Amino acid sequence: MQALGIDIGTTSICGVVLDAQSGTVLRVENRKNDSFLPPTAPFAKEQDVAKITAQIDALLDVLYDEKTIGVIGVTGQMHGIVYLDQHGAPCSPLYTWQDGRGDISIPGEKSLVEEIRKTCGISVSSGYGLVTHIYNLRHHLVSEQAVCFAAVTDYFGMYLTGRKRPLVHISNGASFGFFDVQRNCFEKELLKTMGVEETWLPDLCTNIKSLGTYRDCVVTAAIGDNQAAFLGAV
Repeated sequence: MQALGIDIGTTSICGVVLDAQSGTVLRVENRKNDSFLPPTAPFAKEQDVAKITAQIDALLDVLYDEKTIGVIGVTGQMHGIVYLDQHGAPCSPLYTWQDGRGDISIPGEKSLVEEIRKTCGISVSSGYGLVTHIYNLRHHLVSEQAVCFAAVTDYFGMYLTGRKRPLVHISNGASFGFFDVQRNCFEKELLKTMGVEETWLPDLCTNIKSLGTYRDCVVTAAIGDNQAAFLGAV
């Protein structure tokens, strides 16, 4: 059996076909990720989800062979989020890990990152998905159609399989911030303190779960790119 891996990076999108038994690389394909949107504000680092999806569709047209490939795995950029509607469709740009809205401060006031550290006693950075989400809630930047959020890699797994609700591996979940790595869950009470209701949070999995199928091929839950790099190295 062969396996197809997809890496949705910030600057490039890559695909590789491996022999699942030997690990031998059989084919490799790269695409430039030129999906950055014109900035809506000096701090904004946003990408066009539809353009990313189109790039990966083109990559699949080259690499996917339904006769030989038995599983598709996804990895890619962490921390960032895209909002999803009740049908699992994106209703926002991808707010990437480079986004700076959590560091914005005005004279006499703390930045959101500083406020979270003081109020909740946890360390977070701008670009973490839940920092972005709190800022967007406060500034009325969340679409009325949005019901939850996920990483762009999680969304792509939904796109391939037709899922309406994201299932997020803990490696991606932890990258959003407000995550208890000992219990593998979000810090829901701290989030409530910051005005985030539990209904916004995606479902989590601790193992590499199947999301469903794409043309009869199993698609697994996405994992973070740091974790994928470690697995590839060892």
